[in-house]
Amino acid sequence: MREYVGVIHLHTEYSDGWGTYEQIMKTAKEVGLDFVIGTDHDTIQPKLDGLEGYHNGVLLICGYEITPEINHYLAIGTDKLIPPSDNPQDYIDDVRESGGLGVIAHPHHIGIKRFGVDAFPWNDWSVNGYDAMSIWDLVNDWGENINGYVSGLQGLINPAGYISGPNPKTLHLWDELNRERLVAGIGELDNHNTHFKVFGITVEVFKWEFALKTIRNHLLIDDITGDYERDTKHIIDVIKRGRLFVANDYFENSRGFEFFALLDGGKRAYMGERLPAGTRMNLFINSPKKAYILLFHNGNLVKEKYSTNLTYATDKSGVWRAEVHLQKGLWRRGWIYSNPITIEGNY
Repeated sequence: MREYVGVIHLHTEYSDGWGTYEQIMKTAKEVGLDFVIGTDHDTIQPKLDGLEGYHNGVLLICGYEITPEINHYLAIGTDKLIPPSDNPQDYIDDVRESGGLGVIAHPHHIGIKRFGVDAFPWNDWSVNGYDAMSIWDLVNDWGENINGYVSGLQGLINPAGYISGPNPKTLHLWDELNRERLVAGIGELDNHNTHFKVFGITVEVFKWEFALKTIRNHLLIDDITGDYERDTKHIIDVIKRGRLFVANDYFENSRGFEFFALLDGGKRAYMGERLPAGTRMNLFINSPKKAYILLFHNGNLVKEKYSTNLTYATDKSGVWRAEVHLQKGLWRRGWIYSNPITIEGNY
């Protein structure tokens, strides 16, 4: 299988972002991306304008973000513009019925009150039928580490230093949801390349040259043909199946990471798979460089090793997933987060 790398959730001049898709796709090519999924607010105009497709070898998929006051939802792979609603189940059902990929965006978004950035969390967990949820959001991760004007200034000068990893509450919730059914975990940017003035000087919050190097989705793809309509459907299917991992590639390139299980008879199980109760498997985690490798079962850490690999044998029912952390200076930072391999049964 091929590792196919891209970013999800960004905004352009079609809604409230700065920059054009032409600029973004040029930068995406320069930083080595394979695909970009744009999600301007409540519009399918980029698709109508014929922007979807390959741009110098990089695939652009034009989705959109459904944005009521809270409970924001990404709709990807549908030609239908679905309006916001006070009842999120309405637009979840509409996206599903239209054949699109539906993703709960930034579920624990907190905003930055000191700088006038409102919070847009997801608060209705009675819903069902969504395909995926964001487990790591660039803008929200950064914002969670900004607690005043000093850290705000430092965060603008060195934004990478304020990206630490997914919100633990999000990971805990994700683990719980995956006990019931597969909910794929994705990484998102939610980048706007926002411009504002400070003492007459224009400041850009996350230039595209920076943002596109950070939170990425690494998909395990069977086949890419160059036919953008077919490839788009394939990418959406792979995301729905959870056959991907999420990584911050700014400090280190995570290409080559592996998390899989070997079953009796030599068959492999990949991220996103749910296996029958009683399945015996040997889990393998391979890191592209020496780092802290962590194995979780139902959200609980069961093994940790500073190495390039970790193995673990089990037949225990539950949700199994991997993380890899990097030591950067005095700080240990989240780097790679796999989707789970699950053994069905009583947890």
